[in-house]
Amino acid sequence: MDEITEWSRQNVGFLIAWKDEHKFSISRWTKANRCCILHEIMNKKHEPAYKGIAVFGAPGTGKTTIAKELLVEFKNGQYVEASHSVIYPSVVLKDELPAREVAFFNLIDKVYGKSFGNKITREEARSFFTYLKNKYSSTIIAKTLAYIHKKKFGNKFLIITGIRGYKNSIYFKNKGYLVIYLKTPDRHSAVRLSKRESRRTYFFYKHG
Repeated sequence: MDEITEWSRQNVGFLIAWKDEHKFSISRWTKANRCCILHEIMNKKHEPAYKGIAVFGAPGTGKTTIAKELLVEFKNGQYVEASHSVIYPSVVLKDELPAREVAFFNLIDKVYGKSFGNKITREEARSFFTYLKNKYSSTIIAKTLAYIHKKKFGNKFLIITGIRGYKNSIYFKNKGYLVIYLKTPDRHSAVRLSKRESRRTYFFYKHG
């Protein structure tokens, strides 16, 4: 069973799918998503009913675009990208990674916001995500981001992208985040991803 089928079956969160390839445009997609998500987030007092949003979806589906659109709607909003915040620092600090999850949370929290002199491809990032799951647990990324939220940003409304995995989505849902899965036409996602990768093959970080 694929991730999106499991997602729908278990009613994990907010599924937004755009099926009409011929009428698809990123501007329409973003506008439609923003309106739907804001309607879901706000309670009757026009205040956020969640701690934050965790946006899931395949590469090229517009996760970062919609996250940045939503960010302007919240004065106390904070944007966090999972790979930049957890995966890349972990790659650089691989030889220093502790055995226990709690110690891992503390380590990533300590270096949060620092830049690293490392370059890593998308496939290498995915491979290391699997490494972290095997070393700690299948929800290690979600747990770490929730820990960073609590320690760094307090009551800010967190908007998270760059995260994968069904069990991570369940963890966020149980912790009071609105979980969103974006599904765009495969053709559109492939084109966007190809253009993005041609502009930026590697992610560069300077160790600080």
